[in-house]
Amino acid sequence: VVGREPSSPDRPAGRIATEPSDGRIAAHRLVRRVFNCRGTRRLPGELLRCEGQAACGDADADWAFEAARVVHAFWRDVFGRDSIDGRGMELVASVHYGKQFDNAFWDGAQMVYGDGDGIVIAGYTSSLDVIAHELTHGVVHSEGGLHYEGEPGALSESIADVFGSLVKQWHARQTVDEADWLIGAELFTENVFALGLRSLRSPGHAYDDPALGGHDPQVAHARDFVAKRRDHGAVHINSGIPNVAFFRFARWADRRGARRGTSGTMRCGRGCIRGAGFRRSRRRRLQRRGRMERGRWMRCMMRGSRSA
Repeated sequence: VVGREPSSPDRPAGRIATEPSDGRIAAHRLVRRVFNCRGTRRLPGELLRCEGQAACGDADADWAFEAARVVHAFWRDVFGRDSIDGRGMELVASVHYGKQFDNAFWDGAQMVYGDGDGIVIAGYTSSLDVIAHELTHGVVHSEGGLHYEGEPGALSESIADVFGSLVKQWHARQTVDEADWLIGAELFTENVFALGLRSLRSPGHAYDDPALGGHDPQVAHARDFVAKRRDHGAVHINSGIPNVAFFRFARWADRRGARRGTSGTMRCGRGCIRGAGFRRSRRRRLQRRGRMERGRWMRCMMRGSRSA
């Protein structure tokens, strides 16, 4: 769901830095706020915790608060981006939205977390990749957005999945081989047979349980593209095509980096993505190479990941 950022006098923008004299974009201080909807659907709710305060004791609120810091740090340290909108946007979240609400979403201005039913869904705030996925929708939206329907909608979902997984890998300092490439591995209870919500490595194999509607319906090849009206043109099903394309690109980059003696490709840590030539000290020389490799990834996605 995408909406406008509501204006309110009690919601400071958190943009306290000034532009430096050399013309670079200033990084603004991280500002987070977490609210409690107390089972209602009125946003944002009652303030539970804001920047500079200790843990409030509400597990969901504290998890959401910490996850916002991790996602903010990823975009800042890896891509030099100043918060979600690139202009120091404060990160606002509301927990305990609705009665057993089975979703977490970015509404165009803030994160919203339901509690789930406790039977199938354990909760939404414990999955860092799910939170990073939703906040990436905010990044895409701030950059002009993609029409959330059909193929562009599936690409939007895939971009969110990719960065959701990368945030988790960056936080855990994992390599391609160490990562599970799952979205929502912590999402479900033990009552269902599910590895996660989606798998970037093997679309269509994340779960198989009647409680989730049966077998994971995601597709991994353009020849299996699903055309239907539900789910905005099956955006969550067809996103498996560019998802597996990115996974294969990452694996290819890892093998290529190993051959060149830069093992640990796509390992995210200490402010850089290592391997495949991504190092701070070599950034200028490799900007052209980075553009070429991004082009290779995009061509792979456009072919529907026909290459193995």
